[in-house]
Amino acid sequence: MIYKAQGNLDLAINSYSQAVGVNPMLHEGFDNLGLCLQDQGDLSAALKSFQAAIKLQPDYTDAIYNRGNIQKDMDNSDSAVSCLQDLIKIDPSYNRAQHLYALTGRITPIPPQEYVESLFEEYAPQLKQNLIHNLHYTAPKRLVNAVLHLSVQKNLESVLDLGCGTELIGNKVKRFASYIEGVDLSKSMVKQAERKNIYDRLIVPDINAPLAKNSLDIDCIMAQDVFIYLGDSSEALQLEKADKKRPGKLAFLTEHLETGSFKLERSGRYAHSKQYLDSLCSQFGLALPHFSTIKLRKHKDAFLTGGLYILDF
Repeated sequence: MIYKAQGNLDLAINSYSQAVGVNPMLHEGFDNLGLCLQDQGDLSAALKSFQAAIKLQPDYTDAIYNRGNIQKDMDNSDSAVSCLQDLIKIDPSYNRAQHLYALTGRITPIPPQEYVESLFEEYAPQLKQNLIHNLHYTAPKRLVNAVLHLSVQKNLESVLDLGCGTELIGNKVKRFASYIEGVDLSKSMVKQAERKNIYDRLIVPDINAPLAKNSLDIDCIMAQDVFIYLGDSSEALQLEKADKKRPGKLAFLTEHLETGSFKLERSGRYAHSKQYLDSLCSQFGLALPHFSTIKLRKHKDAFLTGGLYILDF
């Protein structure tokens, strides 16, 4: 997996292809080959590779999950649901499958931490380039600009960047902040951020921990791809429980939902409505000085609508 971790998919695919060619019974080799082919965008070839792994070992849960996940990405919802049902029968504690079981209409209010960790561990080497070049992801820049627009001194002082692995926020705010702390669930993403020398401190926490810790001495918290992995956002917004030394701002992005509260999409991500977040702000005594809808990122052939929120705490 060294080549894959380095983002060199061609060498990784060649290496795994040689391995399964020498030993056609190497079920783990077929699974790893499938993951590399998936990252490269060859979903059909990846699916065949996962199927080969399962044929060799029918109870190979990771390969079954990967097959269901890729069938979801290929819009084969019925096949994906059937696959995930088979997996849950084999291992009812396989939490990542329980989360994606939302394809059936069930909702998990917050995904298992291992689901988010594994997702970003898998995509860490190529995530930033994919966001910028393929998905036209300019939302972090717009988030920073919106916060600066509300700042009288155009200076953010200390910043907490949640989901810092792509360093898209950190790279934009470093000129305006004297201290930047980065948080990411993925160890691989944090390692990538370390190489950029942007952050004064980097940590790998529990999914809600940075927002809930006591004595949070931070002027501005920014979260680009955090709330899309938190359906029920009430715990994340209970900022009044923290012993803040001074007022500050929380700026974050969502996938926008027009009505209702929050919804688990077939992508495995959550969309939130402004009505829902307004209700949480009222509940926890948070002001909402800015909200706008933006083009978030490309999804297939269209742009997702995003919500850009800035809260005072």
